[in-house]
Amino acid sequence: MPDTSDTPGGDSSAQLPSNQTYWRPEWSPALEANSETDPTLLKLLEAHISWREAQGSLGNLLIKFQFLETTIKEAIAFLLNSDDLTIGRIATARMQFRQLLKVLYALVSYQSKNQATLKALGDILKKCDNCCDRRNEVVHSLWYQDRDEGVVVRFEIRVSRGTQPYDESEEVVATKVLELDAKECEIAQRELHLFMIEQFPLYELSYRDIPEKGE
Repeated sequence: MPDTSDTPGGDSSAQLPSNQTYWRPEWSPALEANSETDPTLLKLLEAHISWREAQGSLGNLLIKFQFLETTIKEAIAFLLNSDDLTIGRIATARMQFRQLLKVLYALVSYQSKNQATLKALGDILKKCDNCCDRRNEVVHSLWYQDRDEGVVVRFEIRVSRGTQPYDESEEVVATKVLELDAKECEIAQRELHLFMIEQFPLYELSYRDIPEKGE
């Protein structure tokens, strides 16, 4: 059993859970009051809060990305058969994200030869592609909580067959960073939705409208 005699707050009965590398207290009014006179305890308490907030922000980013992917699939489904979206949903069910972007651009190009329209779509799909890059970085990474700073750290290892077969990077990820990433997904999704409505008026009738901010 680990020695907890030096546990912040003076609680010698606190034990180190098997799934934690250091003691992390549960919040309580008494704990918050004690933290005002115990800098070490305050840092641990802030780390606990930062970790919890980061978990929520990470989940929000993934949800916003999935919403973006759904919008792309629905746009493809509409262009394939506006009377029966199920056909397009079946066709795109196992399609990779970047393949979805190529198919959507091809379908719009088939129906419109207006270069300004295609340029606008290309710019939107570029934003979608950037969201995919960030989402992949987030998902395919190792995550841990930094003890001293009370922040989330993302650690990525890349393996390839090129001249540099191994590479790694570390990024301190604050909650605001994840919130900005989620916002980029939301912006790309909304711009694509509005593009489809502008170019194909019947699209709005076949697709359930996106919720307004705050709903």
